[in-house]
Amino acid sequence: VIGKTISEFLNNLEQAQKKSNLVEARVDYIKNFSSELLEEIYKKKKKDVEIILTCRNRENGGEFEEDTDKQNEILQKANDLGFEYLDIDYSLIEQIEIKNKTSKIICSYHNFEFTPPFEELSDLIDKMRRFKQVDICKVATMVKTKKDNDTIYNLIKTKKILGEVIILGMGEIGKETRVRGLIEGNYLTFASIGDNSSAPGQLSISQIKQELEIFMKNNKFVAK
Repeated sequence: VIGKTISEFLNNLEQAQKKSNLVEARVDYIKNFSSELLEEIYKKKKKDVEIILTCRNRENGGEFEEDTDKQNEILQKANDLGFEYLDIDYSLIEQIEIKNKTSKIICSYHNFEFTPPFEELSDLIDKMRRFKQVDICKVATMVKTKKDNDTIYNLIKTKKILGEVIILGMGEIGKETRVRGLIEGNYLTFASIGDNSSAPGQLSISQIKQELEIFMKNNKFVAK
């Protein structure tokens, strides 16, 4: 869920909750966002919906322009209010500390340029898991070849044994990882509401459901 204003964001949240019981709230897209606005979002949260609260800065591919202390303040308040998940970038995992943690923490790494080799990404996930507050490891990389997709599937199969993972490919060729990744063992996948995509190659909710059904029947990904 994205939106440039709190009203636009809340409207998109309402629509998303009609379609899914798990929603990522990308609050970094809201202009001049502050921790006080979290209460407005939480009030609109349905009881049967879980929310991933994400406040990503520009350095890591997001829109948040304030410093790390402000990010920490927002994420801490989200934890205290009762949001089920917090997304924290790997580059900040040592700087952002969540006290009295009740939310599950997704530690994220994004590479918008390319997909590093299997060994490098495997080591990265191992490093993520060394932080006690991390519950789920997320890796998203730009896919340029089918071999990159194979790297992602091999990572999922290898790393899901020791803990929950979300490993996805971005870009046109990486689209299929958002569907097949679920079958290989990803904890979840990400989809947009209509055309409101927050990542390159992201499919809509309806496309994900359709493609998942086709893939389960034919072991084939067809979306363009």
